[in-house]
Amino acid sequence: LLKVTKALSQVGGSTEQLQQSATALEQAADQAGTLATAQDTAAAAIGSVIGQLSVNQDPVSVGAVNTLRGVQDQLNGHQFTPQIRQQLTDGRNAAISMTETLRAPGSPLRTALDQVGGSGQQLTDKLNQLRNGAQQLATGNAQLASGIVQLDDGARQLKSGTSQLKDGSHELATKLGDGAKQVPTWTQQQKEAIADTIGGPVILDSSHENGAPNFATGMAPFFLTLALFFGALVLWMVLRPLQNRPIAAEVLAIRVVLASYLPAAVIALCQAVILYCVVRFALGMEVAHPVAMLGFMMLVSLAFVAATQAINALVGPAVGRVLIMALLMLQMVSAGGMYPVETTSRPFQVLHMYDPMTFGVNGLRQLILGGIDGRLWQAIIVLVGIWLGALGISSLCARRNRTWNLIRLLPAIKM
Repeated sequence: LLKVTKALSQVGGSTEQLQQSATALEQAADQAGTLATAQDTAAAAIGSVIGQLSVNQDPVSVGAVNTLRGVQDQLNGHQFTPQIRQQLTDGRNAAISMTETLRAPGSPLRTALDQVGGSGQQLTDKLNQLRNGAQQLATGNAQLASGIVQLDDGARQLKSGTSQLKDGSHELATKLGDGAKQVPTWTQQQKEAIADTIGGPVILDSSHENGAPNFATGMAPFFLTLALFFGALVLWMVLRPLQNRPIAAEVLAIRVVLASYLPAAVIALCQAVILYCVVRFALGMEVAHPVAMLGFMMLVSLAFVAATQAINALVGPAVGRVLIMALLMLQMVSAGGMYPVETTSRPFQVLHMYDPMTFGVNGLRQLILGGIDGRLWQAIIVLVGIWLGALGISSLCARRNRTWNLIRLLPAIKM
């Protein structure tokens, strides 16, 4: 259809090609007439030659005559008859007449051809739109086919899901029925009580177990233990950890230790009693177990005096005092008396488990605030162990000191 409309769009009032066709027909008729006349003249000439050669009957002349007659027949065989000439003339005249008709301004044929040529382009545009529409339709059909396949798959899934939904609905109905049977039947009084519980305001009821009445009471266990340890430190700055005269007299080692320990222990007990009386009566601190607190403070004081004596006897009074001061600093941080030990770094958390002051603080805290548990008995056992172990170490050091050497005669540090 596009090829036909293209040809129609080229049809119009142009008569140039038609005029050229008429001229070409006229020239062709003239050339054909000239050619036909030339062929007739040549055939007549060949006929006179044949007449002359026919006189001789020799074989050569007979052969030539036959050949020339064949040529004459071919020349006479042209078909440009007067009827053909008349047809060419009629065609030329028709072309000339159509040309004149097309050139006429008001010619109906020219008007019709112009309309055909003008509408041919419009028809071409419409056909192009039709072709584009057909392509879009084909694409849409392909998408529709794909959608139909997806719709079929979705319908199958919907069918399967409908079955599952049916089963789930049945199970839900069954469970709801079972749950409805388990709903309790409440009386009006119970409903009112529940309504009051749900709608009533929230009331905060707080309670404290073994709470401290003030901040000072909460910090007292730490500072009491620190004071007892510091008192033991000061005692061995005044007294000798081991007496040289009993050692030189080869007295029993435990007697040597007790000779120095017992005077210090009596002073330490007095320190504990004085300290107890100050915080208990002068400052008015409330204590849950007052008698047990006094006894525990005496035990802590005796254990600390024995521990500091053992350190001084082991490394010497000069180095021992420095070492005990360093130990005091570490114990203050790791004892857990000022703030929870969990807030300290990992090394202090490890040291907390082996710190002597830790057990003193734990024991005094439970005796002052109440709520005694296993930590008190643990503290008592550890402090008794420190007390006895320190006396044993001091006895070994007294036995060792029976032998004199240059280090003892000329110590590296003198105080």
